[in-house]
Amino acid sequence: SIATLPDRSLSVTASGQVTAQGLQAVYPNAFTRALSGSSKWNLGIGLRKKLANLTFASNLQGLGSTLPAPFAKRAADSLPLRIERRVQNPQQDRIEVSIGQVASANLLRQLSGDVMQVRQGTVQFNGPAPEPSHEGVWVEGELPYLDLDAWRALLHAGENGEPPLPLAGVHFRADTLDFLGRRFNRFHLNAWRQANTWQATVDGNELAGEGSWRGEAGGKLTVRLKRLYYPDAAPERGV
Repeated sequence: SIATLPDRSLSVTASGQVTAQGLQAVYPNAFTRALSGSSKWNLGIGLRKKLANLTFASNLQGLGSTLPAPFAKRAADSLPLRIERRVQNPQQDRIEVSIGQVASANLLRQLSGDVMQVRQGTVQFNGPAPEPSHEGVWVEGELPYLDLDAWRALLHAGENGEPPLPLAGVHFRADTLDFLGRRFNRFHLNAWRQANTWQATVDGNELAGEGSWRGEAGGKLTVRLKRLYYPDAAPERGV
């Protein structure tokens, strides 16, 4: 439906159903291939002076996901998804995303040529994403379990090698982390990028130390370990 508001702006509302098959046809990648089923959605658009704000919402009920944790879900389960776009000015906008209590994002975009590109942002697990205050995208939060091997396999299966966001730093804790076929417990990672170099500190039951990765000239990895205990093999599936 379309309505004209007292301030002469237009309000457009729509609803429909999204299917995994439709998403896979439009966005053929490893992420959409992990989806199945369908779910209802609602869309609201506000138009004023040729600028559009929009809100997309769905409870994702009926849509199943075999993505690694924490984004796996049964089709029968409800997981509220909300995506909002708010225009700051013709050259800037803000994208806010929330997926239940699982994860949220707050992204500031700037027009570069004909494309809106993320300049600043935060991604938060198990809580609301804070206001961005630094260049690049910063990821924070705590997870009970993270299968990094499963995520690496998923990302390597993608057709586009470009990073989706300009990642600048990661600060997270995981009670259990599976990586390189091994299981790490009470794992804490703090990593940040400086120019073309990544610095990181790690701490956990099996591993503690610091390191750096310099990307130029084929790459150079430097590691200084304070503690290393050979971790147990990770189970083949899940925890």
